[in-house]
Amino acid sequence: MYLLADDVAARLRRLVADLRSLGQKAKGLEAALNALDLAAVEKMLAELSQLSTDAEFADTAAQLRATLPDFRGEEATRYAAALELECGRLGIRLLRHFPEYELPPLVVKVDLVNRVTSIGRTKVTSLEPRVLARQIQKIYRRTVGGDFNACRFAEALATIYDAITGGEARSLPLGTVHAVLAARTGVRGTDGYPREQFAMDIYRLRAQTDLQYDGRRFVFGLPRDVRDAIAVPTSSGAREHFSTLTMERLQP
Repeated sequence: MYLLADDVAARLRRLVADLRSLGQKAKGLEAALNALDLAAVEKMLAELSQLSTDAEFADTAAQLRATLPDFRGEEATRYAAALELECGRLGIRLLRHFPEYELPPLVVKVDLVNRVTSIGRTKVTSLEPRVLARQIQKIYRRTVGGDFNACRFAEALATIYDAITGGEARSLPLGTVHAVLAARTGVRGTDGYPREQFAMDIYRLRAQTDLQYDGRRFVFGLPRDVRDAIAVPTSSGAREHFSTLTMERLQP
């Protein structure tokens, strides 16, 4: 570079690159802080501490990374209270207690150690109570949303049952029924049909109908092992586990 020694020019180029990187990381760090996404904050601080622009700055970034909260003891208690308050403001009625809640048909697991929350099968890294409460609300509405047609759902169950069993009254694994329903585009559209939604539809069918269809009754069988079962919510907020479906002929 004109009038600059090669080593000085090289150092200035590195400085420009570091400053450009700092500008990009500053925006990301601000967004992560606003969402209380501590996993992202820790990652960015680790990257910032490696930059060579300023040794004092790098040391500060490393020190901040080491002092991020781990939410143990009283911190966890205060956090749970804040999250439950924000959920209450949105009309979200969480069942059970921190760190594992139920919002049928969803289970909400808050893992402060690993800085992630599982909402059903969705992972959320934001720990800011207001942001997390909105995410819970959004995922819940997406899971249970949409119009439910009990007759259409009963027809779909009966069609699948007859196609597999040949119309014989025998137990059919609910997992098999769910897999076939998930593959059909006419039941819940092309966005997929998660297991939680299947459980909610069974709940609605049981709540809205007498479980009779085409001269037969839907009978949901209990499992030997709940790990293989569909967890269906109840009106009280508890869960019932079913593993099979049988269509029994009604007596004349």
